[in-house]
Amino acid sequence: MVFGSRSCAPYTAEFIGTFLFCLIGLGTNAQLTVTNSSEATGGGALLKALGWGFGLTLGTFVSKQVSGGHVNPVITVTAATHQGLGARRLFGHILAQLIGAFVASFFVWVNYGSLFGGISAGPDQGLDAGAAIFATYPASNVGFWHGAFTELLGTFVLSMGIHSISDRAANPNVEVISPIAIGLLFSGIGLGIGYPTGYALNPARDFGPRLFSAFLYGGKVFTVHNWYWLAPLISPFIGGSLGAGFYHKLVRAGSDEGDAHHQLPVSSEGGD
Repeated sequence: MVFGSRSCAPYTAEFIGTFLFCLIGLGTNAQLTVTNSSEATGGGALLKALGWGFGLTLGTFVSKQVSGGHVNPVITVTAATHQGLGARRLFGHILAQLIGAFVASFFVWVNYGSLFGGISAGPDQGLDAGAAIFATYPASNVGFWHGAFTELLGTFVLSMGIHSISDRAANPNVEVISPIAIGLLFSGIGLGIGYPTGYALNPARDFGPRLFSAFLYGGKVFTVHNWYWLAPLISPFIGGSLGAGFYHKLVRAGSDEGDAHHQLPVSSEGGD
């Protein structure tokens, strides 16, 4: 699959992959919200987890052969750390991911915005009810540090799982199974760990849509819950780095295959 010129292909792939991931995930949020389906009852939680998992599978499938299918700044940073993804590719991927998430938010708003008037409740502290469709906010009685820990823990598991799933030495069929397995991994984390925060686990997925929602609902989307937006922006990088390091330094340390078999830095030009 070719996305534009050779030099732009990895960035375009990350943009499209993240766009698809967030389009399906945010669209799931919107559909559950406008139909007043409660996440707390369990049914809404399952549908949300499946929607985000399907979106991640699709985004990874579309982009993996060109850019490695990161669709997450955390995975891009860990690829730079452990597989030698170059600085130019690092910043280009992250920018493309942020733009992809922002643009996906626009399309979700175009598709669902006329239905927002029927939403029954918002994420409290004076925010409009539609704000939680786009960005993550902690559940009631969940403080900033509790939320930061949840994001760290979830991204630790996500990063460790992605590096394991994408390891060709451990999984010879990685090209076929990795997008599906990664999507299921994301859904599992959402179901088992993510309820306290709504599980961003991806700074682009939270910051891009949050920035878009600021145009709709104002700057309070950044200041509520003691500036909570910093938790899903920073904690995933910490948890993701710990998870990748745990896998490479401890789980994989005895492997004879070396890092050359790993999928994450794959792109049309390689790392530079």
